[in-house]
Amino acid sequence: MKKYGLITSAVVACVAGAFYYLALQFPVSELDDLGPAFWPKILCGALIILAVLLAVESVVKYGKEDAAVQFLVTAWQKTAWKAVGILILFVVLIKLLGFYPAAALFLPAVLWLFGERNKKVILLMDIGLLVAVYIIFKVLLRVQLPSSMFF
Repeated sequence: MKKYGLITSAVVACVAGAFYYLALQFPVSELDDLGPAFWPKILCGALIILAVLLAVESVVKYGKEDAAVQFLVTAWQKTAWKAVGILILFVVLIKLLGFYPAAALFLPAVLWLFGERNKKVILLMDIGLLVAVYIIFKVLLRVQLPSSMFF
């Protein structure tokens, strides 16, 4: 586990660092607001801290490498990798369709992946999330969410 913990922490720290750098390039708000870069920078900083903690835990807890470790064998690990695949597809769909249509497809897919089978619950959560995102980002924060490359 030590090797995989260290690899995972390095990858997460690098990705979070790259996104933190990208967040620094967000436009600065004209008002004395926090601006659109505030929340991404907080999340990236938290990810970097968690990656460092994972590396420390991997070194301390797993001093010797376990020879019998198998990667991607448990059902939860497979589910996590499927979720990563759905997230990558979501990012591609944001570019193609825009944020709202991509999000309308993303949330039901993730809910289904994690075991929710009640279609009413999936539909209500999808609509509720989209309305909440619209109100928070478009109305309150006045942040422009990505639109489709076709429209």
